[in-house]
Amino acid sequence: MMHIVHIEEDRPLSDMLRMAFQTIEPNLVLKQFTSAESALSYVQQHRDSIDLFILDVRLSGSMDGLAFAQMLRDENYPGHIVLTSSYSSLEHAILNAPNVEFIPKPWHIIDLTPKLLHYRIAKNILPPFSAQSAL
Repeated sequence: MMHIVHIEEDRPLSDMLRMAFQTIEPNLVLKQFTSAESALSYVQQHRDSIDLFILDVRLSGSMDGLAFAQMLRDENYPGHIVLTSSYSSLEHAILNAPNVEFIPKPWHIIDLTPKLLHYRIAKNILPPFSAQSAL
């Protein structure tokens, strides 16, 4: 079973992602939050079971998506990270880390749903995912 944490302030975008992912993978565990701070406790409690983090770069509060992604890598969380933003390109060291990729907004569910399937296959069948192999 897939376990995904999605952090996004845009409620319609979150709803669209939830509906699409549940259509593809009805048994997935999808936890959605509007800020990094609100997700932190949940993420810490489930650190080893989360397969995929989908993080908006621009989040309100003391920690944006880049800082949250950096914290996940610094603390060796095993899940894959997808960063999203309305910026067409992003320069940040975290993007060079293993299992991290960037998808610019506006993204379409058609762009993200194959990635969900890829992560699911990687978890169950294939060796660990690398960001370079998905690009």
